[in-house]
Amino acid sequence: MPKNRNRAFIAVAIVLVVAIFISAYALIKSSAEDETYNISVVVEDGQNDRWNAFRLGAESAATDRGVMIDFVNTSAFNSVEDEFSVIDKQILGGADAIVTNLIKSVGTTEYIKDISGKAVLAFTETGVETDIDIEGKFATISPNNYEIGRALGNEVLLRHQAGLSDLRIGIVSKRMDTYCEKDKLTGLYDILDVIKTDATWCIILDGENGNDLIRNRSADVQIFRNDLHEGNLSLIKKVYRENPVDIIIALDDESLQASAELLGEIENAYSSGLTVYDYKMDENGKLTPSYELYGEGISIRNISYLDSGRIVSMIVPNEFSMGYRAVEKAVAKLDHKLSPMTDDTVEYRVINQENMFKDDNQKYLFTTIQ
Repeated sequence: MPKNRNRAFIAVAIVLVVAIFISAYALIKSSAEDETYNISVVVEDGQNDRWNAFRLGAESAATDRGVMIDFVNTSAFNSVEDEFSVIDKQILGGADAIVTNLIKSVGTTEYIKDISGKAVLAFTETGVETDIDIEGKFATISPNNYEIGRALGNEVLLRHQAGLSDLRIGIVSKRMDTYCEKDKLTGLYDILDVIKTDATWCIILDGENGNDLIRNRSADVQIFRNDLHEGNLSLIKKVYRENPVDIIIALDDESLQASAELLGEIENAYSSGLTVYDYKMDENGKLTPSYELYGEGISIRNISYLDSGRIVSMIVPNEFSMGYRAVEKAVAKLDHKLSPMTDDTVEYRVINQENMFKDDNQKYLFTTIQ
């Protein structure tokens, strides 16, 4: 009898323990299902239409995963401190995760350590110093920026297979403070080096760094920086007037747009009879673009410039996917806090005047022009 009683007692105890565990699990699961995460998206000049596809992707992921998303209304950031100040305010306001595109990759270690201890982080387009993230607290979602640089160089080569030795090339970049811009420049120069061609000048519209990187690849290139903080078009216009080139390669959407607007300025000057530029005419005496323009772009305006012929070829990253995956990864980390986050790569396409109206490219561009 005592043995039977002991067995019965043990059986009852086991049943009670299992019941407690099941109840606790159900309670935690129910609580997690009822919780709605808040995710803030902090990017520079957040209301600019260049973020349309990215925003649509982020909002689609938020809908699919049942979370709240706030695309923060920002202007241009004067410094990385300004950017992290906005991020910190979002966390203080209740954000569980931050999706952001940093304006600087290096020198942000302490900021990232601080922020990643308070909220989940997903970086887009450009990476940061990864040696501080041994626990997988954040992830970077971006295209292969080195390959984008190579693709830009290859697009130029496709149209100048006889060589580029007699042509002058200008490069325009918003800034050189991020890994993504450095990787694009490296990829571009790796193509130019193969054919023994160099750039005549490089314009850096914003930021502090880049001179050393450019000098290491091209000792003779002229570097122009926006030290007077004038408008992008004003600086490009001034440099082009004094140092005209045959080809301009822009490494980002903002630089591409400003470079395309210069072509409009030249057209207006010609129509007004001004002689401030050297004009190019075709065999019928009609004005043609003064230089060939290539670059990375995503905005409605740049798509329009590609359609009208101002832009010869444009690299278009899949920013819808970038926004979607960034939110998706943030939610997964919030759901499974002990699981490390991993980086992800999104695709890009080379879209030019020849293939722009193919059905698959129109579908690809569709999310960009919402």
